[in-house]
Order: sequence, then C-alpha cells, then structure tokens
Amino acid sequence: MTNKKIKILFIVPSLVRAGAETQIINLINSLSHFFFEPYLLCYLNDLEQLKRLNQNFVTFTHCQRHGKIGFNVISKIIEIINKEKIDIVHCTMQNSLFFGKLGIFFSNRKPKLIAALHRTVSESKIGEISDRLLYRWILRLCDKIVFVCETQKEYWINKYPFMSRIGCVIYNGIDTSYFNPKPFKKEGINLRKLYKIPNDAFIISCIANFRPEKAHEVLLKAFSKLGPNSYLLLVGDGKRRPAIEKIVKEKNFSKRVIFLGVLNDVRPAIATSNITVIASTSVETFSMAMLESMSMGVPMVASNIGGLREAIIPGKTGYLVPVKDWKSLANTLCYLSENEEKIENMKFYCREMIIQKFSEERMVENTEKMFLEIL
Repeated sequence: MTNKKIKILFIVPSLVRAGAETQIINLINSLSHFFFEPYLLCYLNDLEQLKRLNQNFVTFTHCQRHGKIGFNVISKIIEIINKEKIDIVHCTMQNSLFFGKLGIFFSNRKPKLIAALHRTVSESKIGEISDRLLYRWILRLCDKIVFVCETQKEYWINKYPFMSRIGCVIYNGIDTSYFNPKPFKKEGINLRKLYKIPNDAFIISCIANFRPEKAHEVLLKAFSKLGPNSYLLLVGDGKRRPAIEKIVKEKNFSKRVIFLGVLNDVRPAIATSNITVIASTSVETFSMAMLESMSMGVPMVASNIGGLREAIIPGKTGYLVPVKDWKSLANTLCYLSENEEKIENMKFYCREMIIQKFSEERMVENTEKMFLEIL
C-alpha cells in the first residue's frame, strides 16, 4: 500500500444540507492528496451541497436509486470497486451500508468496509426494527465502525456488545479558520442594523430546520419569559415553519423573533448572537451547529441529549438543561441575559475547546490514521 494511493469509495445517500453530509464533504475534501484517491457515490436526488465538493480531487458519481431495493445502485458500486480497484468502502449511515456491503459481496475485489454512524436513537419504530433485523448483522461484517462521540459509542455497544471489538470514536470536526469570529464582528453589527435590533439587545440564535424534534415550541415558551430587550433569530426552514410562525404571531413576538430562513453562510448570524440554543428532544448526536457556534466563540445552551455534554461544559462553554424542560431553559437564558460578564468569560473557552479537541484538522488526521491502519 505504500507504493500507491489508497482508493476509497465513500457512499452517502444524498448531499442535503445537514450535519452528516456537511461533515463527509469536509472530510473528503481535506484528505491528503499524496496518500488517498477518493470517490463519492450518492443515490438520492438532493445534491444541494455538491458545489462544495472538490471535484478536481474527488471522482463523483450520482446513481439515482430505482425501486425500493436499488439494484442499479448495487451494480454501480460493483462497477466502481472492480474498475477503480477500490481498497476501502466507507458508508455514511445505515442505508448506505446496505448497498456498500452487497457491492463488496458481488465484486471481484474485497475492499475493507467501514460504517460511519451519525445517529443514536432511531427516529421511528421502523428504523429500530431495521436495525435489529438487518443492520446489526451487516455491522458485524464491518472492519471498523466509526462513532462521532463517546456517548453514541456507549449507547450502541450497550445495544450490540460486538461493536466494542471494531468501534472507535472520531469526533466531528469544524474548520476553525472558516468559523473564526474576528472577521465577522462588522457583519454581526450590520445584521443588527438590518433588522433594527438595539445595540444593547440580548440576542439568541437557533440554527435548526423546522422539524418536530427540534422543539421550537419549547424554545418559544422559554423565550416568552425573557425581557423586552431580548431577540430570537431562527435560522432554517422546513414543514413546521408555518406552525412556528403562527405561534410567534399569536404571542405578539413578531418584532422580536426574526425568521432568517436558510442561510448559505450562518457566520454573521452566530457573530451577532450572545448565545445559541439547541432545544432538541431527540436525534441530536454530536451537533455541527454546536461546533460552529463554539468555534465562533459563542456559548450554547442545549438540551442534555446525545453527546452534547462532551463539548458543553456547564459554566465554561455553555449550559445544559433537561430535555423538554422549558422552565429550566427560560431560567438559564434569563440568568445569561443579566450576566454579560459570564458570557464574555465563556467565549474564550468555547473557541479554545474546539481548536484543541474538535477541529476539522484533528478529525481528518484521525480518519487518515484509521484508513492506514485498517489495510
């Protein structure tokens, strides 16, 4: 393996604008050009982030799945493995693992198989049944399973003890030079001016699509207990947005709750904020929004869920509140709105923690090390 580049086929369902998809693009783009030759295959239609992929380095294939099983996707994977002499197949999320394993099984070569799991609890009963009846057996056949935080690893090993043999943690990482607060102080000020927000206002931002598990209703209930000089920026879109807009209108918050929609660049919104919030009730494993906020030096208040506690240290980089407990969330936000000095003290620790532990550079370094060791 030392005389040639290691060829890796990455399989991910889509390139929708979400945490796992963002992370995999960041990882592939940052791999060493000297050691690796990456290929990427997607089989669903949403390719929103394709323009972020460095196609001068990465060979991209879009194979739209036909039917429920997607035999055409399996055929394409077999073709790539055989033609390009793939050494490693890296599958992001369980659906990709199904296609990846079948592609390896029917190919002439037998590359190593890696599963990267980005969720903890299944979002539905069907997902849980699929885990037990299908994916647990495919996961047994992997050469390595990558978890994005220790909490997630513990959950899966308690569920399926065999994973302790092949599981490892590689934290999600963030580009700290891109998410750097210094160049965005002016943009943050301009955003306040654009929406006529007073200079001394206490601004909370929530970067999350409008889905039930993101619990915007819980956040709004907590926000209702804050004073009139508090503002809430909601970044994202989704099916639940009209319902949330209705609540805002009913509570007469329209002047203080601002819907920014989907932003191609969230840095100005983070830069203008005093605090960011994740009020999620489920699904969060190790939030990219959390890492982006902390890299920008903005502390976060979040539900004590998933692996968020591994980065949010109470009083140092933010605060954790019980899931669905709007009163605790309200009390924490009220406390911070009255203690500007406390927020200032946390800003340094936020960015320092990301640089030391959760940088994209560290994530890529650990992933490359795993690739080299597995062969």
